[in-house]
Amino acid sequence: MMADAGDMQREFASKEEIKGQLALLKPKAHSCATLAFRIAADGVEGLRSDSRTAANLEKAGAMIVWLELLAFSVYLLDRAAMSALKDSRYMYKELLINFIIDGFPEEAEKYGRTGLRSEKGWQDDIVGMLSTRCLQYFSLEQGVKGGNGSVEPLPPDTLFTEFGGVIAHYMGVPEDKAVMELVSLHARTGFAEITKEFGSAGAGPS
Repeated sequence: MMADAGDMQREFASKEEIKGQLALLKPKAHSCATLAFRIAADGVEGLRSDSRTAANLEKAGAMIVWLELLAFSVYLLDRAAMSALKDSRYMYKELLINFIIDGFPEEAEKYGRTGLRSEKGWQDDIVGMLSTRCLQYFSLEQGVKGGNGSVEPLPPDTLFTEFGGVIAHYMGVPEDKAVMELVSLHARTGFAEITKEFGSAGAGPS
């Protein structure tokens, strides 16, 4: 009985510790989800307001570009959390994704995607898309730096250049330097905001 009581006490203490961590992480995750939506929206607006890229954005559709920018922002937020939050990273990321899902339908309406909340399984589709994209961006980062699975505190600068190429490809203009330059610059600026959000010593990519 005494052993059982000890186990129960440890389980209770563990649950209380998790509750405490969640209480600390929730505001951070909510703030980061808001930041991810803003980075993605600002990226679309940057392409839309530039005379060199506006027509190609319109042709490709802003929604597909917005989705990719959002997914990359989530990846960068996870990258920052890897260094800043250590063992709490996974708990934070789950909260972050939950906040992204919560706000996604209203944000998507700005790009013509309406009625999402009434569709069955849309949450799983978005979670699956974000998970797949994050894995792809991890692979892309490993590829551009010739890594072997190790992760540096900050992503290499070439990752942002490559991301500009990804967006140009989705817009159907894979060699368009204006798209690549605009997007890569915006992504670098977004990551600088993310590192400030986490209070990182580094304010930009290595």
